[in-house]
Amino acid sequence: IFASTSALNATVYSSTRISFALGRDGYLPASLSRISKKTRTPHVALLLSGGLTVFFAAFFSVEVVCAGASLFFIVLFNLVAVAALKSRKEHGDTLSYGYLMPFFPLIPIVSFAGRTLIGIFLLDMGITAYLIAGAWVGAGTLLYFLYSKSRATDGREHRVLVPAHVDVLSDRFQIMLPVSNPQTASMLAGYAGLIAAGRNAEVTIANVVTVPYATPLEEAGTFTEEARGLVTKTSELIEGDLPVHCLIRYGHNLARSIIGCVRDRKTDFLILGWRGYARREHHAMGSTLDPVIRKAPCDILVVKPDEEDPEREIKSILLPLRGKSTHRGMTVQVARLIAKRHNAQVTILHVKPHRETEAEAERATQSVPEQMQTPTCVIKVVESDSLVPAIVEESMNHDLVVIGATESSVFRQFLFGSIPEELARRCPRTVLMVKKKPDIRSHFIHLWPTS
Repeated sequence: IFASTSALNATVYSSTRISFALGRDGYLPASLSRISKKTRTPHVALLLSGGLTVFFAAFFSVEVVCAGASLFFIVLFNLVAVAALKSRKEHGDTLSYGYLMPFFPLIPIVSFAGRTLIGIFLLDMGITAYLIAGAWVGAGTLLYFLYSKSRATDGREHRVLVPAHVDVLSDRFQIMLPVSNPQTASMLAGYAGLIAAGRNAEVTIANVVTVPYATPLEEAGTFTEEARGLVTKTSELIEGDLPVHCLIRYGHNLARSIIGCVRDRKTDFLILGWRGYARREHHAMGSTLDPVIRKAPCDILVVKPDEEDPEREIKSILLPLRGKSTHRGMTVQVARLIAKRHNAQVTILHVKPHRETEAEAERATQSVPEQMQTPTCVIKVVESDSLVPAIVEESMNHDLVVIGATESSVFRQFLFGSIPEELARRCPRTVLMVKKKPDIRSHFIHLWPTS
């Protein structure tokens, strides 16, 4: 019973995929190639395969089901052996093999003969399975000659994996904004446009259309209409005359696809949105953001929206600073650009532990006002041994918090450091977390003008 159940379950997977492919290429009705908008799987083919499996399992004895499943597996792998013989004979000198079968053609011949012998012994379990298999193969043969042969097409010839034209990049600083949520796209576009204007950069608005691994990648084209509308609408929100590109990418994995976009477009600065929590405990920011932040070869800005008003007017910016880090210069520059655009006041916050002296606290922030280059910049020192609660309390008096990644964390689960991530989770205001890529590709500081 367990063996038969396992075989039937495996048959559902393979027969669904085969029915879908045959429907797509015209060998079976086109309805079998339909993809569910919700699950993005071939649901019609799945219902057909599952229905047939349930029928055979319910109306035939377990011996017949077991023999039939075994017989079809024998037929399937015998076809694989025949295909190996045929492909090596006809295309052996032209194909590039990842693995080359040794002792050819002995192995496929022996395997074909051995499985055929096993199939003969299945007669001991009854002739019914053979009758069903013969009837099924006969029905398929008739279907091919009466229906499929005149309708079949090679669908691969007109399937295009790149669904949208993307302009050629220039030598400008490259900013990428992946968008998926229409509710936060306008806010993220505002920050992308603001930073692009300050850097005279190009912006690429990207959207990744994903399908499950079992679904062929080209079928993602069925779901591009909504993605195209979101990308186009977001690109129109970028102010100014800066070059803006639209990109739609197909993929099985969202994080890998975003990283692929970053590499292909030679992105210098990536802007991401974060809801402020992870759905699973073993993720710091989520199953998509975690690998992107760790592996993207560029500088990163993560935006966690205001819980009450994502479009809150920015009149006051809080810039918490503590100690030296490779991310500090870029964090100050981001805050400076936002303050200049919104004519906002910047409060440089230093949380002073009780053991720290006044001189040490003054040295921690003494060079920042000159870097900000704005008259509306003030320094505030708060005494507290609890860093995050002190920043969260002070943030209630401001509209935006800009904080850089810390380098004190020794745990891999922290992407920006424990302090910025905990602050972003607990702070109700919009929080911008800035992270500079610590390698030679990260040239945000020396490319970003200071005036």
